[in-house]
Amino acid sequence: MDYRYILPVLFLEYLSLSLARGILPTLIISRFGGSSYVIIGLIESFKGLFSFIFCPLIGKASDREGRKFFLLISMIGTTIPVCYLAFQQDMMVYSVLVALSGIFSATFALTFAYISDCVDKENCAPAYGVALATFGLSFTVGPLMGAQISSHFGSGFVFQITNVLVAMNVFYITFFLPETLPQFQNSAKSKLNDVSSHPILELQKLISITETTKIFWYEVD
Repeated sequence: MDYRYILPVLFLEYLSLSLARGILPTLIISRFGGSSYVIIGLIESFKGLFSFIFCPLIGKASDREGRKFFLLISMIGTTIPVCYLAFQQDMMVYSVLVALSGIFSATFALTFAYISDCVDKENCAPAYGVALATFGLSFTVGPLMGAQISSHFGSGFVFQITNVLVAMNVFYITFFLPETLPQFQNSAKSKLNDVSSHPILELQKLISITETTKIFWYEVD
């Protein structure tokens, strides 16, 4: 299994988040004024606390239920705050959503788990490096793209583009991202092995055995 299947998930998610990074400070300051730094501090503190509590639980659950499902949940939960701004720019609601998004902030943990499923231990470090480079690329390109889009089409269009990117990511994870969990792969292999018990194949085996028996008795006679 090629670990590079996970890279588009990582790139699209953090591109969605980084597009609005140049716009959000203005919106936050216009809503909260002199209290903006306090609000941002509270948001990030609660987000970090929720991430500290729930990230290990999501990682553990993905070991049992599969990487794809939890990657999808994590990606949607992390990007919901920015997607919300495409419909309503209530910064108080946005702040609450950002704090709660810490519950789903497990994309990196799941990405590293996905890579470890695909790559030998000797090659994990280069693969992790590629994943981090993909993350860095999204945060390099995103703010520049967001600034250009906002200056030409307005900030609302940036959030609409974000929704399109999130929809693309949902589609990719659902239909193109392979599952890498070992027990899922073993289950698939066992299903393939079960094909050997198909009635037609069993009939072919019986015919082969019969023909061999006839040849044996012919030679004895």
